[in-house]
This record gives sequence, structure tokens and C-alpha cells, in this order.
Amino acid sequence: MDEAIRTKLLNEYDSYDEVKKTSVSKVLWDTYDMLYEFKLQQNLQEALLKAQKNEEKLDEDFYARVHEKTESEMTKESIEEGEGNELEHLRTKLQSLAQG
Repeated sequence: MDEAIRTKLLNEYDSYDEVKKTSVSKVLWDTYDMLYEFKLQQNLQEALLKAQKNEEKLDEDFYARVHEKTESEMTKESIEEGEGNELEHLRTKLQSLAQG
């Protein structure tokens, strides 16, 4: 997210009415969910390739390990902006809500 938009949201969020707060929150959660799903699919593909090479076990904890890795990466990394049209659309929507 653009730093100016982020700062504006942080500074003004408490003054928004409930409808606008709900809209902003929904857009932010939708964005997070989309980014999480994207990262989860990447990690799943990576783990399956490792399993084909016998570098990863396909046991009952396989999916739990992939989810754990994804959650860890989501907290440690910032995902580059613009990883697809949907993210750009969400960012534009968030900007209009912040300026609105």
C-alpha cells in the first residue's frame, strides 16, 4: 500500500463513520485473504515438488506444515505490490475509500 494512503488511514480511521470503517476493514481483510491464498498455493506447489523428489513427506502433517510455513512467511515478509490485477483493484478501492 502506498505510504501516504497507509498514513492517512492510520491517522483518520477513528474519525470514520461505522459504514466507512466496515468498508475499509473488509477491503483490508479481502486483500490479506487474497495474498494469503496466493502464498499458500505457492508453498503448496513447492512442497509437492519437493515430495516428488523425496525431500518432503506426504504424511498427515503435510498440509499443516505448508500452512505453518505460509503463516510464518506472511508475518515476516511484505509481498510486493501489484502481484496481479485483483490486488491493484483492491488498492484502488482502498484509496477511494480513504479519500472519500
